[in-house]
Amino acid sequence: MQRLKQEKREQADAQNRLLAVRRARGAHADDLLQPAEFYQRELAGLMKRFGTQLDLSLADWTIGKRMAEQGYDAEHVMAAILEASPDLASRKSGHVEDYINRTVNKLYGQISTER
Repeated sequence: MQRLKQEKREQADAQNRLLAVRRARGAHADDLLQPAEFYQRELAGLMKRFGTQLDLSLADWTIGKRMAEQGYDAEHVMAAILEASPDLASRKSGHVEDYINRTVNKLYGQISTER
């Protein structure tokens, strides 16, 4: 329980730093696309680049990282993966929610240590 609280604090800190960077660049939360729309746009670019060789879990990670860097919070990234990640239910059968939580928590944890 303590670890979960610590992870949540770290996510919030990372998110605040990311938003500060976006604000410094003159961007606002209102400028962001809907999470699933952003995910789909980024996925289209990855699909064009890698075609059928694209690792969809790596795509989730890559797009999630881009979303975080653009100022999306963890909940929006989770929602985007849930809504827009191709074949998610069949790829992560029986543990979709756990997969999304672990992926996004790890993603935001990595971002907080990079800054």
